[in-house]
Amino acid sequence: MKKYAVILAMLLAACGEKGNKVEENVANVDTADEVVAATDDSFIKLAKKDNGSKIEAEVGAVVEVVLEGNVTTGYNWEFISYVSSDDAVEELMTKYIPDENPDGKVGVGGKSIYRIKLLKPGDLVVVANYLRASEEKKPEDGRNDDFVVSIKVK
Repeated sequence: MKKYAVILAMLLAACGEKGNKVEENVANVDTADEVVAATDDSFIKLAKKDNGSKIEAEVGAVVEVVLEGNVTTGYNWEFISYVSSDDAVEELMTKYIPDENPDGKVGVGGKSIYRIKLLKPGDLVVVANYLRASEEKKPEDGRNDDFVVSIKVK
C-alpha cells in the first residue's frame, strides 16, 4: 500500500488544474450513440483532452472516461484507479463499444468507456494505458501513462 501512496503522490504532482461537480446518474449503454445520450450533465465526463487534469468532485458523483481506440489493431485501453483509501470507488462499467459500421468494413474503431462511482472523500488518480493485451505498463516502470486525471473527492 505504501508503494501506491508514493505513486499517487507522484501522479498528483504531475497533474494540472481543472474543476467540475455533478450529481449521480447511472445508465447502461450498448452502442456508441447511447454513450453520447448517457453522458449528459449528470456525469463528470472525461476524454483524451482532459489528460493531465485535476478535478474536484462530491462523494456519490459518477466519473466517466470515454477514449477513442481500435481493438482490431490489438490495442485497447486498460483503466486503473489508484485510491487513497480502500473501497473509495465502485467500478460501474468497463466496456468497448465499436463505432457504427453499416458497410461492414474491417478495422473500424470505437470507444472504450470506464465508469466509476466515488464513494469516499480522498484523493483518486484514474490512469489509462493504450496497450496490447500481452503488454504490461505500470507507472513505477518510469514510462509515461497515456491518460492520467487526478480527482479530489469531497
